[in-house]
Amino acid sequence: MRDSEDRRVSPHQMRSTGILQRIVSKFIAEDARVLVLDIVEPGPEDSQGDFSNNVTYVSGDVTSPEDWQKALELVT
Repeated sequence: MRDSEDRRVSPHQMRSTGILQRIVSKFIAEDARVLVLDIVEPGPEDSQGDFSNNVTYVSGDVTSPEDWQKALELVT
């Protein structure tokens, strides 16, 4: 999916960590910045890996447009 400025956008839920790490690795390989929005605060295991500096974790409800707006304001 792409946003209005032709950037790749892909919402993913945090708790599917194994899948998330593979997806994030692919985006990082393409010089992407990744936003992870989840209702659960990220734990230490979520910041491990060689891509931790390229990922922004934001607490929020993925079903809430207001939480998405706040999260996007943090990274744009």
